[in-house]
Amino acid sequence: KQNASERAVFFDGEYSLGGGWSAGLGGRSYKTKTSFQQTGTVFGGPSNSPVLSGGDEGTTPKASLKYRFNNNNMWYALASKGYRYGGVNEGPPPTPFKSDNLWNYETGVRLLPAPGVQLDLSAFLLDWTNAQFTYFAMNGSLPFSGIGNVGKARSTGLEAALRWKVNSVFDMAASMASIDAETTQDVKTMAGRAPVTIASGAQLPGTAKLQTALQGNYRFSGPLGSAGRFNVTHTHVGERVIDLTAFYKAPAYNSLDLGMSFNKGNTT
Repeated sequence: KQNASERAVFFDGEYSLGGGWSAGLGGRSYKTKTSFQQTGTVFGGPSNSPVLSGGDEGTTPKASLKYRFNNNNMWYALASKGYRYGGVNEGPPPTPFKSDNLWNYETGVRLLPAPGVQLDLSAFLLDWTNAQFTYFAMNGSLPFSGIGNVGKARSTGLEAALRWKVNSVFDMAASMASIDAETTQDVKTMAGRAPVTIASGAQLPGTAKLQTALQGNYRFSGPLGSAGRFNVTHTHVGERVIDLTAFYKAPAYNSLDLGMSFNKGNTT
């Protein structure tokens, strides 16, 4: 049985400095409590454990600066801190893992370079402390997976999104994310039946280096006076590692989705 509770207060505000400039400041103060106890049997043997409890408290601030060229174009810079719960791996035996937190540094532009065209560009750096990751190990003859902590990790990336209203019946959107997420110090973890040390520079699990999406929407007159819409979406997700040792990998994949809808009055 695992329980978690959190109490928090937050604020967020923005002040105009004049001349197109504005500054924002925000924050969130939190206090969490967690507890875990395992009871019952595993393969006929008792698996009761003592109550493992923990908790965290702190404040995650946010600061931003914006410059509006006009009503349609803006540059921004942002620094913010994030936080995620810790917990307990069920085991056996139950083993706790720490909460993690990160600083996000981001800058970008939001542009309307031409009628019907919107372009968003951003670059970011995530500086992670105690980043949570998945590992696989053996407990006797039983394989299991758990969550551990990386002391330090970093993720840098570029993101772009384009939306274009070609005409009254057709619009399209495209997006791309290029991300490099890796550890920045050695990590000691379980792998198989024995502990191993993974050198700094290992790719963080679950993060593809490249992701893209392309979508098109076409509107037309449907039957019985309805409004029709046809859409097609193609997405690409690059290869990812499943655990920090990179022994388990997920291949890159593509998906193609087709959809059609008709709308008349309050019915779709």
